[in-house]
Amino acid sequence: MKKIITVPSNLREIVIKISPLVLWLSMFQMYKYIPEAFKRTIDVSTLPMVETALFGGLATEFVPRSDVGGIVDLLAALAYFLHFLIPWVFGFFLWRLYGKAPLDFLWYFGWMNFLGVFTHFTFPTAPPWYNERFGFTPASYSIHGDPAGLRTTDVLLNMHFFENLYSSSPVVFGSFPSLHAAWPFMVAMYFPLKGPSNYLVWLYVAWVWWAAIYLKHHFLVDVLGGAIYVLIALNISSFLPVWVSDFISQKKKNEDYQFEIV
Repeated sequence: MKKIITVPSNLREIVIKISPLVLWLSMFQMYKYIPEAFKRTIDVSTLPMVETALFGGLATEFVPRSDVGGIVDLLAALAYFLHFLIPWVFGFFLWRLYGKAPLDFLWYFGWMNFLGVFTHFTFPTAPPWYNERFGFTPASYSIHGDPAGLRTTDVLLNMHFFENLYSSSPVVFGSFPSLHAAWPFMVAMYFPLKGPSNYLVWLYVAWVWWAAIYLKHHFLVDVLGGAIYVLIALNISSFLPVWVSDFISQKKKNEDYQFEIV
């Protein structure tokens, strides 16, 4: 006996548009299982050299840091904590605002993260905290992630949240590009409303960018690199093969696809 299963075309669109997101998350989690012999050599000197050549001591002068801790560290930690939530909250906001799944946003968001993590794999780079601790000593993949400036917040609040979070990260040497900088920038570029709310979104972008440098997680060049990757992702559809465009074409949104199962 044969059964006919009808698959709505909008389901096909959903699968296609979330595929970069799934690919990125899979790559990120599977990285720790790749043998070290197959991983690229970690670069510990290019970013500091480029940073000095382009900006001198600009980041250090305008984003000074103290190990004493206080309200400034808590503000930086809050920016980083919200970083993990904001894109998903924004997706829910788009759904509530327009009454449909935020597929286009997830499509670009997925590609941006995929390109960023692919760069981390092929060009692994040491973050500022590594250079502060080890200088230009060759890095090893046996080194665990470091919360860097976020350790101060853990001490202030008598917890190990950020230490546990970063020590278990699959990707330790992914300083460039900064996805911490890219995520809020993507939200700001995609934000549909004008007026005061738009200004608040850009203020949030500046807040996270400042925190990334202040906490010694990224160089200024990493932050700018994150913004560039967002712009690339937002324009990537023009470089995609024609068959992908056909898969997600609005012309097919009312069509159904039928499959026979014996």
